[in-house]
Amino acid sequence: MGVRRRTIAIIAAVVLALAAAGLVVWYVSSLREETKEAEPTRVVLVATADIPERTTGENMVAKKLVERKEIVLSAVAPGALSNEADLQGKILTVPVAKGQQILASQLGVPEEQSLSYRIRNGMRAISLAVDRRNAVGGAIKEGDRVDVIATFDADQFNAVQLIPTTTTVPTTPGGESPTTTAPPTSPMSLGMVLSPLEIARIKDLTGIDLSQTVSSVSITILQQVEVLAMDNLLPVVTRQQGGGGVLSGGGETTTEEVPNNPVITLMVTPSDAEKLVYAQAYGQITFTLVPARDTTPVDPVGHGLPNLFR
Repeated sequence: MGVRRRTIAIIAAVVLALAAAGLVVWYVSSLREETKEAEPTRVVLVATADIPERTTGENMVAKKLVERKEIVLSAVAPGALSNEADLQGKILTVPVAKGQQILASQLGVPEEQSLSYRIRNGMRAISLAVDRRNAVGGAIKEGDRVDVIATFDADQFNAVQLIPTTTTVPTTPGGESPTTTAPPTSPMSLGMVLSPLEIARIKDLTGIDLSQTVSSVSITILQQVEVLAMDNLLPVVTRQQGGGGVLSGGGETTTEEVPNNPVITLMVTPSDAEKLVYAQAYGQITFTLVPARDTTPVDPVGHGLPNLFR
């Protein structure tokens, strides 16, 4: 009887121990569930795929590269965005991996990232090296608007536009006739590169006949052109005064700022870009600054010696 009672007591103790352990597990699980339910959550934007750098916010939304996801507050990264509206007008400055939260620090303003984002569709950016004397002394700033005046001088025009003369020298029957090219000697008039209607219009307005070899004209070819950038750097130049040179250590060394010729970057149509390239290659370009509030185009007349004093 004693052995049987001890066995029953042991079994009862084991059962009670197991029951107690079960109660402990149940209690801990209940606490965890209560804690999980009590922890606050927040909706964040999460990448649904790998998103490359320079992707715009509009593309991220249109291509469904992001989704709104609710996560516990403790897992929310600092600066995480919650709404797709936060992406409008922005661009990714770094690549984002799939599943990663979209952060405000990963976004930038397109205009601050690349010049290409400031160029309107259908337009082009073109840079020209200009003389300060022909660019308002270098006072033109980014965001200004300018008119472009092109001056075509007959002598300068013909210096680069002369037509080489090709001559074929006859030989004996059955032999080849060698072709030789003489130095360029045929002068061109400005009118040879313009349409008859344009020549007639300019002559009617100004009295200048561009079909004449000696004709020269200054005329506004572009108006209200937006300036995207203006490089007005002043390089530091070290000069050596006195004998001995810099390497030998003789003389006095002075440092001064010497103005350089600026580079202006304009936003124009592809057709106007061609006009600028041609005008700079075969003439001289001058920029005039348009008043900030003036948006009215003018009717360019063109001037040369025949109408200069009218």
